[in-house]
Amino acid sequence: MASNDNGSLVYSVPDTASQRSPTQGNSIRRLGTEVGDNPRAVPVNVEQNYVRDGAALKNPRDPERVEMVDRGDSVRAFGNVSTFTTRAMAEMAQARGWKELEVTGYQKFRQGVYIEAASRDIGVRGYKPTEQDAAVVSNRRDFYKATENPVVQAYLTADTDKKRSSAADKYPQLAGAFAAEKIVREKAAGLDSKEADNRMVETARRKFAVAIDKGVNIQVEVRSPDAARSQAQAQDQGKSR
Repeated sequence: MASNDNGSLVYSVPDTASQRSPTQGNSIRRLGTEVGDNPRAVPVNVEQNYVRDGAALKNPRDPERVEMVDRGDSVRAFGNVSTFTTRAMAEMAQARGWKELEVTGYQKFRQGVYIEAASRDIGVRGYKPTEQDAAVVSNRRDFYKATENPVVQAYLTADTDKKRSSAADKYPQLAGAFAAEKIVREKAAGLDSKEADNRMVETARRKFAVAIDKGVNIQVEVRSPDAARSQAQAQDQGKSR
């Protein structure tokens, strides 16, 4: 993502998707004794996207697949843990008033939990963040701040063409964001997996939301990997001067 000379947001769509990693004992548990009013709270959006079976939260498209087991002060994930499930775990921790948690499991999972939890001001033990992780957390906090903006809320909740048209009529500045999102969705449809598709779209929508909140125009350009590398090399050369 970069800004051009006229101050617009230029969002570059990547041509490749990252792969999922194998899993091992992926879990979070509350540290300390401080909790909220409901120590077993589950956000509505999490309840709506999983099938509750006792302590188990199952995949609605595959009822035999357990995605998480919720023990109140700990949550364990199973299978290849998606970004969506990692985020759901952090949202559960936030809803329960956790101030600090411990994460265990494979590297990608621990990194994801750190980013999601730290973005919500929850302390995380069990993962040492990199500078890049810290930058991502900063961007996420910008996103969560942006979601308090009614215009951003209208953008994020418009999930049909009819709703998008209505939102753009009410807030004309959203027309560019919806046009840019359409391009991203079309590009994402060509990726190897549904998860990669969702991840690309979700990343773009979050960046667009922050741009909307800051009053920045949005543009999208689709670049080949060679073009992306050339721009990165040019930027590195510029920094070294």
